[in-house]
Amino acid sequence: MHNLKFLLSFLGIASFSFLAKAQQQDEPESSGSIIEKCSKLYESGNYHKAIELYKTVSCSDTNYSTVLHELSFACYMDSDYDNSITYAKQGLVAFPEKSADWYNFWCMSDMAWMRCLLSSMVLTASSFLR
Repeated sequence: MHNLKFLLSFLGIASFSFLAKAQQQDEPESSGSIIEKCSKLYESGNYHKAIELYKTVSCSDTNYSTVLHELSFACYMDSDYDNSITYAKQGLVAFPEKSADWYNFWCMSDMAWMRCLLSSMVLTASSFLR
């Protein structure tokens, strides 16, 4: 009888520690950690991977304003101006108190589009002048 109690106690403790470890592994990564990883990816020019990782942060996260800001900028640096504007617009709607930040991205992306348009117009004009 004593051995049975010991065995049941041992199995209970072992199963509890196994469940606690399994639950610990299922915890989502913190947004702070994701932002840190994305910063390193961004700094190495790996904008696309940073963008994909930023997208894993929930919109209910307390760092979501920062994530949208960084997403918008990473898209801009990756020459994805449409998505840069899209994320800036989302930020403007969700965080109107930071409107200056969002309008800066919007204008920056529009200016990049205009630079591309002007460059193509100059190239086209120069080919006609030859």
